[in-house]
Amino acid sequence: MIFIDGFEGFSGPGNPAALLQRAEYVATGTLSSVGGRSSFTGSAALAGGKVSVTRTFPWVTPKFSCGLAHQFSARGSVMWVKIGTSYITLWMNEENGLPMLNENAGGALPTITRWYYYELLLNRDNDTCELWINNKLDQSIPLPAGADAATTIDVSIGYRDPALYRPAGFPVYADNGNRYMDDFYARDNDRIGPVIVTTRFPSHDENVEWFAASPTGTHSASLSLHPPKPLDNYVASDEIGKEDRFTSGVLLPNENEILATGMLVMARKADTLNAKLGVFMGGNAGAIAARSAKLTVDNNWKTQYAAFDKNGGDTKAGVEASQFGINVATP
Repeated sequence: MIFIDGFEGFSGPGNPAALLQRAEYVATGTLSSVGGRSSFTGSAALAGGKVSVTRTFPWVTPKFSCGLAHQFSARGSVMWVKIGTSYITLWMNEENGLPMLNENAGGALPTITRWYYYELLLNRDNDTCELWINNKLDQSIPLPAGADAATTIDVSIGYRDPALYRPAGFPVYADNGNRYMDDFYARDNDRIGPVIVTTRFPSHDENVEWFAASPTGTHSASLSLHPPKPLDNYVASDEIGKEDRFTSGVLLPNENEILATGMLVMARKADTLNAKLGVFMGGNAGAIAARSAKLTVDNNWKTQYAAFDKNGGDTKAGVEASQFGINVATP
């Protein structure tokens, strides 16, 4: 299992909390969408003060990893994981600037108003949780009791009440800084290192067979609004095999290795339709190898993810040339 999110799907004016909830995050506080860490077109990050975003993931293999890009204006909590009833919290010590895993101090000195990439690697084989900062090992602590039996893990990014994680004897400072969060991943396996997530919304219709609700806009324009307007701008079909296929003019920001690809869709269907939502990408001339998935959709709007782990044939040019889209798939 791999999960990736650059948060561009929640960009636009207003508080994106409702959109995050629809995507099965638990969001708290007054969030906003701001310019992201990368220079690619439309890059976005989540921002706020006392805000947090939480998601639950399966944990089946011996290792579990998660990471995010993070910037802060004042030191406080960055991210934490919950295993059963136990927490491992990454926070920045206000007195000496050191990164902390619970009461354990690391050696790096992250500074304010700069992006850093933090990863936690949990390993049940050697009973450790490692903190990696900008692809360098900073420290390691033991996993909490019960980690071997865990089948799920909660990952949270953002604010946590300092009184809940400051060890006995540590002063409890107010955490009143702003935090910026981008390029999030979680993986039921080993860590993959710092990532940049580029979200490529459709910008050109290649083959459209679904009905478009907007009589004046293209299918791609309807599906790339920020934030989305699903009551007025959507596409629909009830015929197995019908597809909408697109390309995007958004380029990848660099030639770095491609570690994963994925699709992000918001969809619903009538109870009477016995079908799944197919998502696909690649396979056309000059593109990356084809990959696809079937998603179960119900009668409420829901944002879903389909991610595909590293493929050795993926290149910048291949991704940029790839067509992608949706179809009505057999159940």
